[in-house]
Amino acid sequence: MRSAIRDGTKHAVIAEDNGVHRNTVGNMKRLLHEQGNVKPRRNQQRGRVPKISGECLETLRKMYDDAPDTYQDEAAEALTKLYGFKLDKWDVCRALKRLRYTYHKLDESGVNESNARRTHGFAPKGRKARVSRVLKRTPGWSILPGLTVDGFVALHIYQGAYNADLFYDFVEKEVLPNTTPFPGPRSVIVMDNVRFHHDPRIAEILSYHGRKCIYLPPYSPDLNPIEGCFGIMKQYMRKHSKDPTEIITNPYYFTGKPRNPRLRPR
Repeated sequence: MRSAIRDGTKHAVIAEDNGVHRNTVGNMKRLLHEQGNVKPRRNQQRGRVPKISGECLETLRKMYDDAPDTYQDEAAEALTKLYGFKLDKWDVCRALKRLRYTYHKLDESGVNESNARRTHGFAPKGRKARVSRVLKRTPGWSILPGLTVDGFVALHIYQGAYNADLFYDFVEKEVLPNTTPFPGPRSVIVMDNVRFHHDPRIAEILSYHGRKCIYLPPYSPDLNPIEGCFGIMKQYMRKHSKDPTEIITNPYYFTGKPRNPRLRPR
């Protein structure tokens, strides 16, 4: 093929004689002209030039060695401020792949607030993603929300664990005023199988005021949309590394509607 190219034979003829595409012949001719042979250049950069390289790449490596649970958009924001050019999480994602850093479950050497701590991070392939956390006791908080197809209509926040008496008080003072007798709107009260939900007083007060009570079957979070709301709140806490006390006691974080005076902690 090389001799035919040097002799000036037409590309179509060379391609047909050798069973290759004419573009292949054209590429070979270009390489012969540029470098005297048809071997591709070694270490030739292909594709787009990475935004994160050199010193910036080493900074990213150190960032994840020190804090493996850093979110990619957080890393992008920090590098943008440090080096002055715009980066996004996809630039960080591609850089981590080049560094061969992969996603791992964190190996913790301490414990903090269970809902706010991040559970996964990046580390070199084959190594654990290790983080150190401050060991401290924090108060437990419980949330009782009333969720309808139109959003939240009731919310009660309590430091500690709920029991039947507290739940009865919530139903009487928060749920009943925001619902109507069956078959009106918001007249069917759906609850899961938490023990205090089955206190006889709960069904009695709901029935007395004309509400219909339905209990979900055991282990059926897929039938309970409130579980998705809890998941969103916990995800927000992990994303922003907030103190759970600040988030849970501020109705805005939970409802997104700070203007509603009824949705306030007790």
